[in-house]
Amino acid sequence: MRTRLNWLEVAALCTALLSPLFTANAQPWPRPPPPNKDEFSVMEYNLWRFSYEDRDRDGQKDNFKPEDQIAALITTITNANPDILAIEEIGDGDSFEILKTRLNAAGMGYTDFEYFVVTNATIGLGSCRASPSWRAIISRTNPTRLAQKKVPVSRGYLCVDIQVNPNYTFRLFVAHLKSKLYTPLGQTEMRRNEARLLNKHVRRAVNHNKDLNILVVGDMNDTITSAPLRDLIGVPKYLNDLRPTDFVGDVWTHDWAYQEQYSRINYVFANDAMLPEVVAEKCYIPREPLAKVASDHRPIFTVFKAYDRKSE
Repeated sequence: MRTRLNWLEVAALCTALLSPLFTANAQPWPRPPPPNKDEFSVMEYNLWRFSYEDRDRDGQKDNFKPEDQIAALITTITNANPDILAIEEIGDGDSFEILKTRLNAAGMGYTDFEYFVVTNATIGLGSCRASPSWRAIISRTNPTRLAQKKVPVSRGYLCVDIQVNPNYTFRLFVAHLKSKLYTPLGQTEMRRNEARLLNKHVRRAVNHNKDLNILVVGDMNDTITSAPLRDLIGVPKYLNDLRPTDFVGDVWTHDWAYQEQYSRINYVFANDAMLPEVVAEKCYIPREPLAKVASDHRPIFTVFKAYDRKSE
């Protein structure tokens, strides 16, 4: 005899069948273990216009990043808890002060900050550190030559020597290369020239001291097989792509909603001297809903041994 189920019974059956799936999706994603005491972490993050913008289209740049995005951004950072935070798309000095205040209110404990913005630019670069161990700072804004013209690097480079402990120091370059927005000189060629200049700074440093530990991070606005990235890495190769993944194996770092396109345009590169210190199993890209609210970019979290392993 065939029995007809009423809608309540059908609903109960569907709930029983699907609830394990929803429960599984609600579980925290498997974040790798935190750094040990003899390790340190660096997180690269494009903050997606942490600045005053004309968000209401009234002709005035007086609307700050929305609070829901800020809250998600701060939570994403505090969940990862990096020792060193390297950032792109930070606005003016007031914007940087807001970021510092929010990070410390969330318990990050950062005490040393560096902020740099090129004259006439609307967004800049920054870095944050939990203890007073900055060794030196250099801001690279050298002009590059293109089509017989001297063209300034669109956002410059932030370069900091960081002494992690008395026995370990590394040089951090933070970059945000030219976007893919149209320019009469050609956006690809401008980005390629900026990449060449950054590679030149790396080459000079390595040729001066082959044992110098170097980390290059940032939003390079292009994919790994592009001409700008090939020029940045160099021939012979001066930089190694660490290429962390999220817990399902995806490597994308940018969600371009307008084009419905996911791509990997943010990177962390280590030179040969620093490569042995990489703790690959603890490097990752966060895959969490808040990261999507916070920014159109996902951060890259990397971990390193805080001592020289070249002699091991």
